[in-house]
Amino acid sequence: MTDHPGSRTNIELRPDPKLLNRNHNGYKLSLDPVPTYRTELTPATRPDRVRPSDHRYSHLRLYGMQNHLVADPWTPGQSYYVDRSGMVQRVYCDPSCGKPRPLVAVYKLRLTEPDAAAGRYNCSLAFPSDRLCLVCDGAGTLHVLDTGERAGGREWKAQTVLADGAVAGVLLDARFVVQTGERALHLVTLQLSRCDDEREEAQTRGGQALHWSTLVQEHPGGRWTLAVTRTLEGKGYPLYCALDYHATGLLVASDHPFRFVHDSLQPVVVPEPADASPEAPTAACYPWEEYPFTWTQTEEEVCVTFPARPDVQYRVCDEATVRVYANEVQVVDGTALYAAIDTTGAVWTRDNKGLAVTLPKSVPGSLWPFLFPGGPDESGTPAPPGTDRPSDPAPNLDVPLEDCDLGPDDTYYTLERIGRDHTVTHAVWLGRVAPLFGVRLRPDQPAAVVLRYDVDACVWQLQPAPDACHLRHEGTLHTFGYVQAAKQQQKFLDCAPDLSYGVICESQRSVFLYRGCYGAGGAGLRHRSGTPVAVGQLQYVTLDEAGEILGVCCADRTMMLLTERAIVAVQVSPDEE
Repeated sequence: MTDHPGSRTNIELRPDPKLLNRNHNGYKLSLDPVPTYRTELTPATRPDRVRPSDHRYSHLRLYGMQNHLVADPWTPGQSYYVDRSGMVQRVYCDPSCGKPRPLVAVYKLRLTEPDAAAGRYNCSLAFPSDRLCLVCDGAGTLHVLDTGERAGGREWKAQTVLADGAVAGVLLDARFVVQTGERALHLVTLQLSRCDDEREEAQTRGGQALHWSTLVQEHPGGRWTLAVTRTLEGKGYPLYCALDYHATGLLVASDHPFRFVHDSLQPVVVPEPADASPEAPTAACYPWEEYPFTWTQTEEEVCVTFPARPDVQYRVCDEATVRVYANEVQVVDGTALYAAIDTTGAVWTRDNKGLAVTLPKSVPGSLWPFLFPGGPDESGTPAPPGTDRPSDPAPNLDVPLEDCDLGPDDTYYTLERIGRDHTVTHAVWLGRVAPLFGVRLRPDQPAAVVLRYDVDACVWQLQPAPDACHLRHEGTLHTFGYVQAAKQQQKFLDCAPDLSYGVICESQRSVFLYRGCYGAGGAGLRHRSGTPVAVGQLQYVTLDEAGEILGVCCADRTMMLLTERAIVAVQVSPDEE
């Protein structure tokens, strides 16, 4: 991953070649039976569920695709859901035999009628520490629970209950932070707009709202009080949302940006719209507008050309990186380009036609979608003022994808880090490739984001750095990107914390279990040259008469499924070495 200094850092994600397998040649469908153990649920212990009241995308996604089975990252093998009676039920699989143990009720909620039209969401849970659990009842009440040692399955106790709509929506993430003696709980909830039609929704300031709330506790075991409330709005849907390590920023991946509209600590300054009247001044807003240039590229280098002007003196500085000045105004900054350049091979020439600067790419073999954010495109035509998006964007991970792997022609995705000071500090341009899913690899870390790269799925983990956004390539699910793209009815995507397998769940009956290794050495397959071939394995699990699949939880060797009528434990045998 490379980034550049400045008020907004544009990040380029580069997979670690050591974590990619160029000899991975697809997958095989295995007909071997998968051991499953099923426990039928009584009518009272079946999962509570609120169905969407309309058919807009955001409502269908949140209500219809919410994972109701929430894993406890601090206690492997345990997960929880809320049943129809309002009980928080513990689901645990015995590691010695692989069978689910009887359900254990740990806390009781007081639920209202499951009516989405009345403004209620599905219940949601989050585990910010090994002794705390947050539960939202979907009607605006937040329960902060002291769970004690959760492995024992004892009853949980409420430390604080915030009612009267203090925390609205569905929990997306939560973090427990202790700094300078202050104990704080940060949580993010998603609330959808409730417009009567699409036209009214388009007229609102934002289609969805992310509420970032901060609770503080004066002493351990005391009451939690709501100290700070913040709200971000956007017209997109957050496909990935996570707080960073110290809850100083929020990472959001969406097809439309989210921006602050409320902060109880400091006022939010909303930029005034530009005056489009004929009398408005037409002075250049950017240096490259005052001193225009053109640029072209090949897969190996970029060439920037400045036309000769009698009133302009050009200067190139190459102390640490290449910078181009026009009349002492910096026009091109080598640290702010789309990707890194090889400064040792940079050359520039002057003649009566002007200045030409040739910049070799540090990583040749790909085409840049833009030179730098907001700059002129490759033909020399300026991008629309005030935008950081190129006129013809391409995925940041420049790999050969099929048209069916991409979103609609007018849908592009960006992963942004938005700081508490309301500024976008870092941005990753994803193009038309939407994030696949998020996964918690370790309990004390934010959820990692899984992105499609060629046929693979690369797992990117945020690293602990204050006010920064360094994403490290943590691992790869080989060929999983190709496998999931072929499943048009997919509902849930997930993987084990050790990345030993991935899973694709459809709404009804079908579950696909995928592992990147099929037996020892790819089942004995080799290229003609003698190089071993790695082949993945896809297994199919059928759930008959279990109802809709409402949740999935992956452990290293066991996968738990929550359906409308049953709990199903799927045994994942270890890969053969």
